Amino acid sequence: MVGYFDTETLNKALGALVLCREIKSYYIDSGLVSWLNIIFSLTVD
Repeated sequence: MVGYFDTETLNKALGALVLCREIKSYYIDSGLVSWLNIIFSLTVD
């Protein structure tokens, strides 16, 4: 029972970590894209 609980907790912690990284990389990527779009539109204008 204890081992099962530990595994469950570990899985949840790992899942939260992965999710956090996914969200962070998503925001960084979209931020980069919008920044590039701004630069591109400025150079085009």
